[in-house]
Amino acid sequence: MSLALKLYQKLTETQDDKERAKILAEALSELEERLPGEELLKASQLRETELRLQREIKEVEAKLEIKLRELEAKLEKEIQEVEASLRLEIEQLRKEMKELEGRISLQLKEAEIRLQQALKTHLFWTVGLVGALLAIMRALDALLT
Repeated sequence: MSLALKLYQKLTETQDDKERAKILAEALSELEERLPGEELLKASQLRETELRLQREIKEVEAKLEIKLRELEAKLEKEIQEVEASLRLEIEQLRKEMKELEGRISLQLKEAEIRLQQALKTHLFWTVGLVGALLAIMRALDALLT
């Protein structure tokens, strides 16, 4: 990667102005090592480059801020859609649960009625059999006495 691209990448990744100044100084030092004895950029050219890079950094930051806001708005919309969908599903499940509760309650009442009828039938037959046994015992007692 060229020195200019490395410098640009470091400057765009750095938030602190002091750190950016340090990065620029290191880049200039590296240039001096590569081009010993030759005059580098004049102070005005250096300042112009610095201002241009700062402007580019601000433009990139502004673009990123806009994209971040767009993403936040999109995510907020999606969250609201999911919440609305979940609310509808929950309401549907509640309705289904109430229907099931009603059916179960009805089935329990029907089972209770059938059980009571079965108990009455068994009681009727039990009382009848006890009465019949008593009658047989009396008849046997009468025969034996």
